[in-house]
Amino acid sequence: QKTLYERPKDGIICVDCKKDVVLRQKLRIFPSVTRVLNATMSDSSRIALARWRSKMIADLGEAGFQEFYKGQMESGADFHEKVQRHFSGHLQDLVNSPNPALRSISSLSKYISDVSVVESHVIHNKLAYRGIIDCVAKYNNKPVLIEWKRSDKKKTLIQNTFDAPLQLCAYIGALNFDTNYNIQVQGGIVVVAYSDGTPADVFTVPLDECHKYWKQWLGRLKQYMLDEYG
Repeated sequence: QKTLYERPKDGIICVDCKKDVVLRQKLRIFPSVTRVLNATMSDSSRIALARWRSKMIADLGEAGFQEFYKGQMESGADFHEKVQRHFSGHLQDLVNSPNPALRSISSLSKYISDVSVVESHVIHNKLAYRGIIDCVAKYNNKPVLIEWKRSDKKKTLIQNTFDAPLQLCAYIGALNFDTNYNIQVQGGIVVVAYSDGTPADVFTVPLDECHKYWKQWLGRLKQYMLDEYG
């Protein structure tokens, strides 16, 4: 039985596979949420991605594109690492940070409190998938799961974040099932931080909307399992 939300007395939860042999085995067997979503991408999304890649290669050359892509991955990883450290208690001056994406989230950090989970493995044993939760905390005093995204382009609608709401709700479903977490959330938020420092956009996904995205996620997961295992 999950309890009402409260910050864990023993500190922030971070389930680490290095300390859990059984968890490591499941991580090898179960597909990640990201892998499932990438493998079941719609034809239109796949075509759009291929066109974007072709255009970038035409502009930058193959080597230039690979360097650009590597830089994007490194910038995203650096952003997540610094956000993780900040909300784990290693507070930084976000307003004056040399990292524009961190400056982007500075105005909303004051609305985030009672952080209970940061960068932690989560598993849905029954549905056989896994993922890494970015953050669980209170946002405007409501317990939510937070999915951090970094973007070079402005996102005005949650639809512009592509599969982010499905990813968010897949993690919420696993969080509710995973016995490592004795907490409940009241939905989630997708936070899009911008690489030019523009104030981040926050897209709220309340529980009633989570049910819609959860059904979509189950459809994608079923498709993945059929494609992989028949």
